[in-house]
Amino acid sequence: MAVFLSQSNQCYYTKAANPELEYSDTALALENKGKDDMTEEVRQAVAKCEKACEEQKQQIRDLFQKEKEALNAQCTAEKTQQGKDCEEAKTKLKEQCEGQKSQMSQQCQEEKNNLSAQCTKEKEEQSKACDDRVSIIDGKLTECRDKNTELIETINNVQGTKWVSSTGSLGAVIKAKAVAFSPKNGEKMAVGELFPQRVVVWDMKTKQVLTGWNTGTGAGMPTSVAWSPDGTKVLCGTFSGAVKMWDVATGYEQVFQDAKGSVNQVAFSPDGKQVAAGFADGKVLIWDVASKIVTTTAGHSDAVRALTFSPSSGKLVSGSKDKTIRFWDPRTGTKTHEIGNLGVGISAIAFSPDGKSLASGSDDNSVRVWNAETLAQRRVLPAHTGPINGLAFSADGRQLASASDDGTVRVWSLVDDYVLNSYQQRKVEAVAFSSDGKYLASVVGLEGLQLWARE
Repeated sequence: MAVFLSQSNQCYYTKAANPELEYSDTALALENKGKDDMTEEVRQAVAKCEKACEEQKQQIRDLFQKEKEALNAQCTAEKTQQGKDCEEAKTKLKEQCEGQKSQMSQQCQEEKNNLSAQCTKEKEEQSKACDDRVSIIDGKLTECRDKNTELIETINNVQGTKWVSSTGSLGAVIKAKAVAFSPKNGEKMAVGELFPQRVVVWDMKTKQVLTGWNTGTGAGMPTSVAWSPDGTKVLCGTFSGAVKMWDVATGYEQVFQDAKGSVNQVAFSPDGKQVAAGFADGKVLIWDVASKIVTTTAGHSDAVRALTFSPSSGKLVSGSKDKTIRFWDPRTGTKTHEIGNLGVGISAIAFSPDGKSLASGSDDNSVRVWNAETLAQRRVLPAHTGPINGLAFSADGRQLASASDDGTVRVWSLVDDYVLNSYQQRKVEAVAFSSDGKYLASVVGLEGLQLWARE
């Protein structure tokens, strides 16, 4: 039997008495030398083997620990180096960013300075161009004023216009509610009288009554009168809602509507083929003169207090207490345009003779002039201290007369918004210019018709 220790620290036994083994320095063998009991020898050999194993294990542990410590030291060194490298990179990047920031700030300031210089230059150029333009305009204006002596004379004449009371020339006190001059040279004047309730036509040359007609039983007092474009007929609307027309030469009466409702305003179309009426209940009705067929519009939500046709487009325009001005196609009765959001009731409207301007009077005491095509507001005249009741353009379109609750008739020069005259009276309900520009008439509450002649 033999025991030996291999190089791998394993103890082996063999029954061979004399094993043929090649022993290394680490191998231990005991040969059977004829002893029967080899226990002690085996125990010693095993102890020696175990001791050798433990020594080798310890050597391995020591080696592993050294390698571990070496690796830890290496990791720590690498980590320290990486931290250092990172910090250096961070510092370098920060320096780079600061440099770029400074460079960008400098570039921004340079661009700002360039833009400022450019803006200043452009501003100077524009200012110079504006000054040059103003100089050119001033030059042309001066040239125009120098050459157009007729215009200067007209302006001076308008500003120097005086109106002298001529009421006495009619020979009587006329209690009236409505007035209108004929379109042909202002030769005739139609007056809606209160007592008796009738329409009378005056000859302005002779100051004599030519003809007249009673409004009829139950029709009530005349509230509005209007002339046909050819000056041959007079249209009347009454307080009780009648709409009638008379031929001045023959006296023939044509009834469009018997007493029904209450008429505030009547109007003739520019071609004389249609008549219209605005009612206190908001209705706007249009009649064909030849057939008397009526066209109904959508009207207004409150009383219609102003009504007129455009002399250029032929559209019917109504102004209402509902704070709107509406434009109507008289052929169909459909609304085509509207001036809304006025914030105040409309009490009077009038077109300039060329149809380019529309004047409106309001309950806020003001008169506004509109572009009749674009509906843009051109000007506002703080006209009176009471609501406006009537408006009228002069035949040349240069003057606008306004009548008000404040008891005044004011004549405005539309050349320069200059108030020409103001007449203190009672409540003025209507106003009209004669087409020849010689007369200005107004209807004054409790006093009747007032007439002025132009000097």
